[in-house]
Amino acid sequence: MTLGALWTQSPTSTTIEDEATAQVGKLLFPDFNESKNVASLKITKYDEKLGTMSEFEVARDSQTGVWILPSHDSYPADAEDQISKSSNSLIGVKILQLASSLADDKSKYGVLEPSVDQTKVGSSGVGDLIRMFDAKGNRLAELVIGDKVKGSETQRYVRIPTMDQIYVAEL
Repeated sequence: MTLGALWTQSPTSTTIEDEATAQVGKLLFPDFNESKNVASLKITKYDEKLGTMSEFEVARDSQTGVWILPSHDSYPADAEDQISKSSNSLIGVKILQLASSLADDKSKYGVLEPSVDQTKVGSSGVGDLIRMFDAKGNRLAELVIGDKVKGSETQRYVRIPTMDQIYVAEL
């Protein structure tokens, strides 16, 4: 019975940390390699000083192919260059190092996910959430961008929303 109990135990934090460390040097989004596949971009930000959440969305109209602002009655947007630059900024991004595997460290590194349901006035350590989708609504990339790494203007703490691991990446 003892062997059975040991066999069915969940992975230890050491194993999780080893798996997270093994990601260092790998691409953050290995399957996302074409900016032309992006059909919509959503950015969610939380203003800690004002305690307010804002969301910006731009999408390619499936009928006309024109970029629009869905939240503003589908107002046309001149977004081709901006979408290309935004999506290219996440293509080929490598994980430079593991900052933490602890869920409790999300606030410390500024990578808490902004959420209307969970982010309250006075919350701190909330990052910016960037989401990119293809024309079918499939997620191409989703990332919480947190604080700058001390001593670097281009490195940030980042986290994929479905994971606890916090990495350092150059953006």
